[in-house]
Amino acid sequence: MWNAYTSHPDSVAIVTSAKALYKFVPARILKSLVKYHADNFPRTEFNHTALFFYKPKCYRFEQEFRMLLAPEENGSIGLDEVGWCVPVNLKKLVHRVITHPRASADCKMKVDLLMKRYLPNLRRGDSILSP
Repeated sequence: MWNAYTSHPDSVAIVTSAKALYKFVPARILKSLVKYHADNFPRTEFNHTALFFYKPKCYRFEQEFRMLLAPEENGSIGLDEVGWCVPVNLKKLVHRVITHPRASADCKMKVDLLMKRYLPNLRRGDSILSP
């Protein structure tokens, strides 16, 4: 999976659960498992957010969970915007932090320092999967 999502060995995977995301991410954020179907499959949802929660079935291996923060009713989004900051409690959301199998010692040290500051009760893990 590392090759599917990163081209650099100084990368991390953050592990959480759908249950934690539903429980600890603010309610104003739409949350859903992604639904994987053939392109010609009739979709059962017909609202303006439905397209964000469907993907072609060839991506089923991802088992993706998505969150969507829609703009306020009279709000708008600029094309150059890539996201908004949403305050969350990392201690409740992050279950594990895993470094790439070929992560450098410097990368691991930086991750350890960040975890000591923001997630003091967790320890970084090294991936046992081959890249």
